[in-house]
Amino acid sequence: MNSKIRWLIPLALAAAVGCSSQSSSSGFDTLSPSSVATPFLGTWNGTVNLSLNGTASLKMTIGASGSRLTGDWAMTFSNGSPAKSGTLAGGVNADGSTMSVDLMTAGVDCPPVVSGTINGAGTQMTGKYDAAATCGAGPASPLVLSKQ
Repeated sequence: MNSKIRWLIPLALAAAVGCSSQSSSSGFDTLSPSSVATPFLGTWNGTVNLSLNGTASLKMTIGASGSRLTGDWAMTFSNGSPAKSGTLAGGVNADGSTMSVDLMTAGVDCPPVVSGTINGAGTQMTGKYDAAATCGAGPASPLVLSKQ
């Protein structure tokens, strides 16, 4: 085998592995095993006080696909603004206490990020709704979600 080809093969393999990383704006580039995500799976409901739209109700239905959190979300606003919904994707940190997901909507390039820490009983998540995480659209809002 040609000496140039011998050193190109490992280089190509390293590049392929590097390009396969699943990164998101949620901040969890290295995702933990799906068993760590188990406490976050299910339906979560709560209220967010947004600076631009007032109070909003947020519902997230979180599942897992391999080591990724996936699911759907919906938000309704008390001020009559149009409801929003879409899919979510993200991950859980290595010790399983904190999750972060992007709330994606068709046609929106800058998804807000929801991050939260679960309580010991697995029934409540405290964190933030951050529209500024990807586009600088406003301040983060505190968030408390309850598992249904």
